[in-house]
Amino acid sequence: MQIVGWMLVLSQYEWPRFYETTKYAIEKIKSDGSFTYPNLLDFIYEGGVIEELAWLLNQDITLNISNASDSRELREQLIKAVRSTISPSILIRNFLIITKGDILSEMELPNR
Repeated sequence: MQIVGWMLVLSQYEWPRFYETTKYAIEKIKSDGSFTYPNLLDFIYEGGVIEELAWLLNQDITLNISNASDSRELREQLIKAVRSTISPSILIRNFLIITKGDILSEMELPNR
């Protein structure tokens, strides 16, 4: 499911250009019935993606994407994410820096 998290983060780039990728990830999460990607919410800024995550919560899908202790607290964090003033390019850059090794490993490319 790690790749689904990557898809959600990277699909925000030039929104809504990669909306179909977001849709695929959301459908995968829905069909699985739960989703775990610690700290994913640290890299989510696009309102459309946040709305989809809120929709999953309304469908009683278990989301472990932040340090929230329950769904009410997660909803509050989703609202805060919408109001974030951090530059989207900085969020995506930080995400890529943090996950570079994992992404290259998954692609079976040498880590440069």
